[in-house]
Amino acid sequence: MKYIIGAFICLGLAACKGAGTSEIKDTSYIDKRGNQHKFLGIIPDSLRTTEQANLIDKLNEISIKYTYVKNNHMVFDLTKEEFVKLGIPIRFYETFKKNIADNNSYFDANGIKNADKMLAERNKEYELSRHGATP
Repeated sequence: MKYIIGAFICLGLAACKGAGTSEIKDTSYIDKRGNQHKFLGIIPDSLRTTEQANLIDKLNEISIKYTYVKNNHMVFDLTKEEFVKLGIPIRFYETFKKNIADNNSYFDANGIKNADKMLAERNKEYELSRHGATP
């Protein structure tokens, strides 16, 4: 259960459609070897372009900085306008909002009462992974 939040966010981000080149567009993503991938999150770390890796890092940072738990529900505390000012395509904002709504529905449907602890653990694991440590 400790990976549910991270999994939902990652799956949601992976579901965002991208580009016919390594740039962020609308249909698919191309890795360093020229292989086409339907979802950004499917591309192995070693094959991501610098732009793709930077986008994923930025999305993770935004998730950590602007997501919190209130009354056992996740809240994404960033407006569309603020999100776009960070230089990220609006479709990712919509995905964040949908993933959070899906997470909250899952918590309610399955009686999960520790969303705050799960989010804190996910954030801690991400920070450890950024510094080369394992949780």
